[in-house]
Amino acid sequence: MKNTVYLVLVSFFSVAAYVALYAAKRWLFPGEIVLTEGLQVMVVFLPALVIVLVLLRKVRAQPEIGAAVFLISFLAAAGFNLTVPAIFDRSVTVYLLNHLDNAGVHGMTEEEVQREFMDVYFHSGNYAIRKRLGEQVHGGNLAYDGDRYRITGRGRATIGIARWISRLFRLDPRIVEQR
Repeated sequence: MKNTVYLVLVSFFSVAAYVALYAAKRWLFPGEIVLTEGLQVMVVFLPALVIVLVLLRKVRAQPEIGAAVFLISFLAAAGFNLTVPAIFDRSVTVYLLNHLDNAGVHGMTEEEVQREFMDVYFHSGNYAIRKRLGEQVHGGNLAYDGDRYRITGRGRATIGIARWISRLFRLDPRIVEQR
């Protein structure tokens, strides 16, 4: 029982440390690609975690606890990075809720929501499409040649996986339909 409590506490504090480090990185050196930044923080955080775990007396006595803390911390940090900042950075739902909240008690018609969304999300300083294209070039899914974007082999593999997942979970086929 003591080992379980220790494992939970050390895992909790290590994940909290990752979240704090990620937030500090975003405040001090914000970048364009949220997912990549999370991975950069993990590259610094995980070796530091190993060093701390090695220094902890209990972990040296029971290395399986250290391995469990490392695995839990890695999975929680990756899960956090892929869900919280990434979803909030690109979520249409969060965007819509925010704008409807800002509209106050009068609300907005569907046409007003669509117009606002197009104006702010795509045409203003947000540049959602340009931002996503840049992310995909950086990630290797697209290549930029002159004024054209082309899908790479890696991009084809990525969309193939997305189509398979879409079919498996019966998601909206319009997002990944092949024509």
